[in-house]
Amino acid sequence: MGQEEQQTPAEELWWLLMQVGTLVRRVAERRLSSARSSPDQVQALQAIAARQPLTVGEIARAMGLERNSASQLVERLVRQGLVERERSLSDRRQVFVTVSHAGRSAIEASAPSIRALADELLGAVSEAQIREAAEALRAMRDSAGTLLQGTGADAEPAPIEISAAG
Repeated sequence: MGQEEQQTPAEELWWLLMQVGTLVRRVAERRLSSARSSPDQVQALQAIAARQPLTVGEIARAMGLERNSASQLVERLVRQGLVERERSLSDRRQVFVTVSHAGRSAIEASAPSIRALADELLGAVSEAQIREAAEALRAMRDSAGTLLQGTGADAEPAPIEISAAG
């Protein structure tokens, strides 16, 4: 009796998610490279554009990243001219990030590749299955956010809902 036969449905789903996540990311990296972009850049730009201005912490939560990783990503986006930083007028320690004109152009340039990839990946999946899967993935994302919140000094705020649709 193989290990696969002993897996619960939840375990099988877990491993499938891990595989799909890795494969989809690799395909997306290849597709977006022609537009000189990356999945992280596009996701960050989409997140910021949907609810701008955002702080680096809010971007981290929207993307499921550590704050340091989000800060490095924002720094790269600033150097590329895709986002702009602006200090808060009420609290000089707080910095807000907004999408620049070049960032909006990058979002628009990547949209056809993203749509085509989504169509290719989900072509054999019905709209009802897509809706059910999205609902299940939102619940899993929220559960993961709750697990990250913890109770210790390194507790993180819950993830914020930001979709590419805005």
